[in-house]
Amino acid sequence: MEEIPPSPAQPQSQLQPPPPSSSSSPIPITILTGFLGAGKTTLLLNLLPQLPPPPQTRLCIIKNEFGSVAIDSKLLAGTTTTGPGGDDTSSTTTTTTNSSPVAGVQELLNGCICCNLVGQLEPALDFLRKTYNPTRIVIETSGSAFPATLALEINRLSYSTTTTTSITDTPNVAPAAAAAPEHKYFLDGVLLVIDVENWAGYEDKGYTAKMQAKFTDLVILNKWEDVGERRVDQVVDWVREVGEDTAVVRSERGWVGREVVFGVEGRGGGGWGVGGGGGGVGGGSSKVQRLLKEEEDAHSHSHSSHDHDHEHSSEVDVLSVRLASKNNNNAPPALDIAKFLPLLKTAPKDEVYRLKAVLSLSRAPPPPPGTPAATTTSTTTTTSTTTTTHDTGVRKYILNWAFGRWTFTLLDEGDISGADPEQEDGDDVILEMTAVLARGEANSWKRKFEGRGYFAAEGGDEVEVVLRVEKVTT
Repeated sequence: MEEIPPSPAQPQSQLQPPPPSSSSSPIPITILTGFLGAGKTTLLLNLLPQLPPPPQTRLCIIKNEFGSVAIDSKLLAGTTTTGPGGDDTSSTTTTTTNSSPVAGVQELLNGCICCNLVGQLEPALDFLRKTYNPTRIVIETSGSAFPATLALEINRLSYSTTTTTSITDTPNVAPAAAAAPEHKYFLDGVLLVIDVENWAGYEDKGYTAKMQAKFTDLVILNKWEDVGERRVDQVVDWVREVGEDTAVVRSERGWVGREVVFGVEGRGGGGWGVGGGGGGVGGGSSKVQRLLKEEEDAHSHSHSSHDHDHEHSSEVDVLSVRLASKNNNNAPPALDIAKFLPLLKTAPKDEVYRLKAVLSLSRAPPPPPGTPAATTTSTTTTTSTTTTTHDTGVRKYILNWAFGRWTFTLLDEGDISGADPEQEDGDDVILEMTAVLARGEANSWKRKFEGRGYFAAEGGDEVEVVLRVEKVTT
């Protein structure tokens, strides 16, 4: 297995847009896996500027999270609508702006897409296909998902199992022939993102880590720039032990060319150079498809033949944190960032794997340690600023914390005064956070969250707040 160097950036004009999909063209599906905090979402966001605008590109994304808060879809500014399942709180759909290559985002929450949420995959795909007619779908899994199980489910759903027969009352007229099954999707490839810097923290996570490395067409090494080549070699050696024929590429600080990520099935697992891959139509030539076929031939495949007892869900604990003010009649409340920052700075990486939150701040958050200037990242622009307060009042931010590093992303451009769409019983939501912890840490960190004063509103006792910390069943 050769490690492929990073592919150079290409001007967008050199990238050939995919043909628009139609009812007769199956939709390619890419699965993006990787442990918590590996950089899957960053890689996905860095792909978007490389894609032609609509109508050439109509990308749909399914994101799976253990927690109960739809956070990542908020990075794509748009209007939340009801997706499959009606008022089902375990899924949300976001429709993006007309200029974005992303047509819609479906989040599957409170579980893992390869086990307890696997039944929601079919309606989610069907909703996206019928609503947005996507040219491609990307599924970003939770950190503990088994890609083989998900790949099998996509293969199962690729062809419609429903047929129609026309019945006539006219004598001696035969019924119309049943319609051929519709080819709706095909699995274009499975990609695994590995955080090289923090790889030692999760390479020993047992069965899940090995299955992710085995059932993948391409490994993307992320966060390798600040470690030595010896660490990179260790990660590559580990990948070779699990799957010796797996291709490996390095990202450029979370950036990988779209020509590397898309079109895997058409390359048959090879040809990872710049410009390779035109996208197949589900011929089963990728490495993952070959592995699945080998298992099917060896074990007279049935779904139950895979040793998938969902024990991977117990590899992590998950807490949901919600801070809200009660009956606030003044300005919208904001989180006391000075009390919150110690959590980000001191949370041990072997106990706290991931923190994701939507929070309200009255001032631009300070930069992480070692950052030269405060940087505020917007969903539409990126600017550096040293301003300590907002001219427009309280603003919404997204926090993304993993292994001691974090970013704040500005969610909107205006004042958030007025009704909050996430209010409950008149509350103003100040923070909603999902914390993914090491196994067995939930009770300990529930006490810490409740007792150490990390979560408070600006204004102290003048603002009545309610803090709710709950364990999420995975």
